[in-house]
Amino acid sequence: MYNKRMEPYKQIKMGNIENIDGVWTARKITIKNLKTRRTADMRVISVSYNIEIPEQYLTQRALTDFAYRERELAKLSRCLK
Repeated sequence: MYNKRMEPYKQIKMGNIENIDGVWTARKITIKNLKTRRTADMRVISVSYNIEIPEQYLTQRALTDFAYRERELAKLSRCLK
């Protein structure tokens, strides 16, 4: 990644690449800030692709009301298990 002066400032490395449901997915992601030398590691534990999402999860309220969204997504998550 580059800053406004087109100087590199972050480096992203991806590893443990797997083909999950036809989608190549990085299971390990490391982001390094080149200026401060800080790093962040992320690991993808679980991922689902090509699932049906009911339209009620894409309403204005669902996208802007945090409490409503979390409550409704918890219901959806239970259905997917």
